[in-house]
Amino acid sequence: MPYNKRPNDVFISYSHGDGNVVEPLVRWLQDVAGLRVWWDASRLTAGDRLAAALPKGLESARAAVFCVSKHWNASSWCEDEYNAALQARRADRRYRLIALHLDDAPVPTFLANARFLEMPALTAEVGAALLEALVPEPVPWVHGDADVYLSRSWHADDLAAADRVSAALIGQCGYRLVGDSPDFAVFDGEDRVRCIIDSCGALVGVLPFRDDAAHGFTSKWIVNEIKLARSLGRPYLLFAADGVELDADLVGSALGARLQPLPNGDAAAGLAASVALLDEAYVPSPRPAYSFFATSLREAGGEIDRAVNLMEQVTGMQCLLGQRLAGQHAQQEIVERIRRAQFVLADVSANNLNTLIEAGIARGAGVRLHLLCKRPESGDLHARFMFRDLEISWYADALARIGMMHRIARLYRRRIFSPPV
Repeated sequence: MPYNKRPNDVFISYSHGDGNVVEPLVRWLQDVAGLRVWWDASRLTAGDRLAAALPKGLESARAAVFCVSKHWNASSWCEDEYNAALQARRADRRYRLIALHLDDAPVPTFLANARFLEMPALTAEVGAALLEALVPEPVPWVHGDADVYLSRSWHADDLAAADRVSAALIGQCGYRLVGDSPDFAVFDGEDRVRCIIDSCGALVGVLPFRDDAAHGFTSKWIVNEIKLARSLGRPYLLFAADGVELDADLVGSALGARLQPLPNGDAAAGLAASVALLDEAYVPSPRPAYSFFATSLREAGGEIDRAVNLMEQVTGMQCLLGQRLAGQHAQQEIVERIRRAQFVLADVSANNLNTLIEAGIARGAGVRLHLLCKRPESGDLHARFMFRDLEISWYADALARIGMMHRIARLYRRRIFSPPV
């Protein structure tokens, strides 16, 4: 199944003997962190496991988590499931393999290629580490001052040429290539995709041939993204396969006012002149992508760092905090950073004044605002009057909070392309 069409985020491999440990983990991943999990193999008999669980579970997901324990090691199918997942990883490097060590059982040597995490108990620290490990392509850096939106096809026949363009832009020019997250099933040009393109300084489109005269004999999705870039005033460079006949007005507005040929053979030599056009026109976006986290200054530094790191990995953008902005004009800078943020996440627990002010700035500026609040011991879920009409995510403990932050951050996820190998 194509990676972007898989219905589940993660497949859980576990022994029924560990059900009392694994079930709370799965419920947290699903109900709090917002992931889609395939795990309930209890409906299958032992004889059905390989025939049904592997194709239905592993192939429906984008990651596999192996809950390693004495019970799991004693099973007859654990290595078979891992080998099937390893094949999925070899077919697509975005497929994640994670081993959760539940007890003191020895870790099988065949798990050498999996990311290894200790989970003696499900804590906020363990939960954050697991959620970060599930990110398909960890972000190499997050500041976004050389971001280019890459619009390309992922059909098998189109990969080679698009990878050559990607390699040149990343390796030779130092651009960071950004795209829509592949696990979003719907093109949402008026919101999500537009915001991503708006945060980039330019767009590069790699146009494959399609037997579709209505859309210029190419992908209608790529054409839509090119139109979005033009409407936002972003320069765009277009590479096209033979037979593509894009609208003349759209081509005329492209860098070089023409379709560049798809590279073949020596990509460096073939792309030098084309990429030079991009270098001359590129200007960093006036609205770079970042989020803003409003929280109490009295919060433990380790908890803040854990939350910030997770937000950055999931969204592919920097996460700013008011307390880390200093200088003579720090207050004005905080206001400006909040006004330009892609979204603001505010933890309004205990009615902390600084957090309430920062959340109020976001609300007044019309920035997307998400609110978290620790559930009070009294059980009275009462919000400040200025936020009474907004949804608040109430949490009981640090584990629930990190899961809720992940669920919110996933709304803004984007893909950061790794260099082709």
